[in-house]
Amino acid sequence: MTITFELQKLLKAQADNSGLSVDELANNLLLDVLSGSKQGEVSESKTSNFDEFFDNRLEQKQYQETSPSILSFGETRFTDEGARAYTKAVRYEFQKHASLKGLSLNKALGELPDIAKKHHGDFAVIGQILMGRHELTGEEMDIWFEKSRGCPLQKTLQEWSGDSLPSLCRVFVQAIEV
Repeated sequence: MTITFELQKLLKAQADNSGLSVDELANNLLLDVLSGSKQGEVSESKTSNFDEFFDNRLEQKQYQETSPSILSFGETRFTDEGARAYTKAVRYEFQKHASLKGLSLNKALGELPDIAKKHHGDFAVIGQILMGRHELTGEEMDIWFEKSRGCPLQKTLQEWSGDSLPSLCRVFVQAIEV
């Protein structure tokens, strides 16, 4: 199952608020949804479709009362430590997929400018990050996220690799200060 960035962020915030791990919260929610026993809170969502359940919850913004800052992208802040971890994860994924494609890092980098442009990424910066010449800071990730409502670097790598890169998505979410 692929978990979207918004859902990961929402799960992390709810887990932090409830004192549970993200895995414990997700398992509890899945059990509740699949058994239809959420004590009235999810009565309209007696469905086995987890994605549909959370799409409905997000549309209704029922979590907004307990976690307004998580639903407001303007409040998102990345930590410097998280940004460093994300930088390492991005480089790892780039190198791994270049190797899987049988490309040198320079050749692989040469395939990215058009994709980066499509995702509103600054290829000069992306290239520096991927080649190990620049390490992201929390502030840079904040600015990037605010401008594009996502991460152009991550979107570029996902399209180029043909992989949803779930481990990279996880590191991205973990870089957020909640």
